[in-house]
Amino acid sequence: MKITRVEPILIAVPYEHGGPKPMRPLGPWTHMETLFVRIDTDAGLIGWGEAFGFAASPLTREALALAWWRRCASGERSPTCRRS
Repeated sequence: MKITRVEPILIAVPYEHGGPKPMRPLGPWTHMETLFVRIDTDAGLIGWGEAFGFAASPLTREALALAWWRRCASGERSPTCRRS
């Protein structure tokens, strides 16, 4: 069984609790980011993962997408070898 596709999906849920916005180094905390990762195999199996980290989800998404793109650019043959 081989992985045929990796798709990182970043979501940002508005964060509202009725009080003052909590502050973080980059400014007020207005939303909560979570990263979902879908992984497909050549056997037809689909797996999902979830990751959360304060301000780390966008960076993790880009790292996953870049790793997949480099794998495809290295000459690997896969019908779904594309950057998501």
